[in-house]
Amino acid sequence: MNLLLPASLLLLSLTCAPFVGATDNTPFSPISSESVSRPLAVVAFSNPRGLAVDRSGNLYIADVDAGTMYTISPAGEVHPLVGPGIKTPIGIAIAPDGKVFVADAEGSAIYWIASSGGVTALPNSDGEAGFNSPTNVAVDAAGNVFVANNLANTILKISPKGGASVFAGKTGASGSTDGMGGDARFNTPLAVALDAKGNLYVADKDNSNIRKITPAGVVSTLAGMAGQSGSVDGTGIAASFAAPRALAVDAKGTVYVADTENSCIRKITSDGIVTTLAGKAGQAGKVDGMGSDARFNDPRGIAVDTAGNVYVADGGNAAIRRVTPEGVVTTVAAAGPGLFAASAAPGAAPILPPRAGQTERIDYSHAQNFDGWDADPTYWTVKDGMFTARGEKVPSTFLLTKKNYSDFRLTLSSKMVESENHAGIVLWGEQTVTRNGRNKWSYKGPLLMFPGLGLWDYRTNKNIPVDPVGKALARKIAGQHDWIKVEILAQGNRIRVAYNGQQVLDWREPDPSLLKDGPIGLQLHGHTPPQEVVYKNVVIEAFPKEDRLITVKE
Repeated sequence: MNLLLPASLLLLSLTCAPFVGATDNTPFSPISSESVSRPLAVVAFSNPRGLAVDRSGNLYIADVDAGTMYTISPAGEVHPLVGPGIKTPIGIAIAPDGKVFVADAEGSAIYWIASSGGVTALPNSDGEAGFNSPTNVAVDAAGNVFVANNLANTILKISPKGGASVFAGKTGASGSTDGMGGDARFNTPLAVALDAKGNLYVADKDNSNIRKITPAGVVSTLAGMAGQSGSVDGTGIAASFAAPRALAVDAKGTVYVADTENSCIRKITSDGIVTTLAGKAGQAGKVDGMGSDARFNDPRGIAVDTAGNVYVADGGNAAIRRVTPEGVVTTVAAAGPGLFAASAAPGAAPILPPRAGQTERIDYSHAQNFDGWDADPTYWTVKDGMFTARGEKVPSTFLLTKKNYSDFRLTLSSKMVESENHAGIVLWGEQTVTRNGRNKWSYKGPLLMFPGLGLWDYRTNKNIPVDPVGKALARKIAGQHDWIKVEILAQGNRIRVAYNGQQVLDWREPDPSLLKDGPIGLQLHGHTPPQEVVYKNVVIEAFPKEDRLITVKE
């Protein structure tokens, strides 16, 4: 397939209103006023997650880290879509009437997009049916919108008139109980999909199983045993999955599952018989081929077209893959080649030289107190050089150095003891006060996120795209609850990062006017469930003498 990118972008206008009475009954198709195009390879995917296919065969892609959506037409034309107000598009669905619905996890919002390009935010609620990091949506023939309300452990139902209610599960309560509506329990439901009869299927990630909800709200387990992770094919609870994050249903009622931590694609018949369609459990990679000869890496999105072709957002490979009904896997679209391709691409920001200053090394590996740091004692403790942060329903808060830094090397080890979210390091910014003065340890500046790899800009509240090859390497190097040895080398406008002795990032700030001396901060991420993160062996070297990552062996 020859994928071409029109040079113009479709800019969407934003409103906030119920979606009742909309007369848009045509499939959404991007509009371009220019005929100039360029190869897709220069526009690398960062972290493709949400996928959907409309009746005309257009494929929709939500790239969560880049904050961007794309469409790929059956002819191979690629159009980027930019929606103001949509921070992190992670889930995407096409309604029977052609409207496009988007789940924004970081913004805790649901949007719909008309064929004209207008964006409408669905009304949110402050009660039990309020959005709490929604990760996926599905829309039935009557226009009801179903939402995987991730952090609330609920499935929401929003009527065409805008009224929201809890369809299944109980807000804030996790578990694996089957039952009627609010009596059922979920554990991090990440995706939803509907069949032609109106049955709703749920990828229940932390239960590692697939749930089914009838139109009347009766919840049952279709396949997989709650709490038993594995890769066994079989029938019903005899089968096993490993943290499934996405699913799709074809016209015959067959369910396709992105079995994320097994790095393979599974198939479930309406009778609950589970087989592996493509990939091999536990063997990640990027190989096209037949069935078990193919390889995926962290698949996190999935969709199926009317011909039965399955499309996969292969997150670790930053690629879109296609699986035919016979199990033949090909790559439809992929990021540009080479590690750190974004930094080397034409038009990338030039490298500014390191700034001059007095080299100074400060070792906190044996610290017994917060000397040199500014901390919220509600969440932070220190003993024997171990800086520990723990909390529940926490605002994003930082342990900040009292000294400002421009060029520096930071080395430390970190571990997420509890929580499936992330920790991180902030730099080149300023301490701010948020929550009406209640949080004095907030920050405005770039944030390096780990485990995994990501950059977030607190100045604009947007993701900064990072090289997908480095992202995939970061995921391979360390798991969610492993110790990670982190080295950050910040010089001039350049940030280089290594995990466990391997370089994963080389990023440049494109706007030198934004560079400033600022405190370095260790993050406890704002999150509702309990979380705990530990930092140790913290060493800061101001104006380092060596212009290289010293933990990386040459």
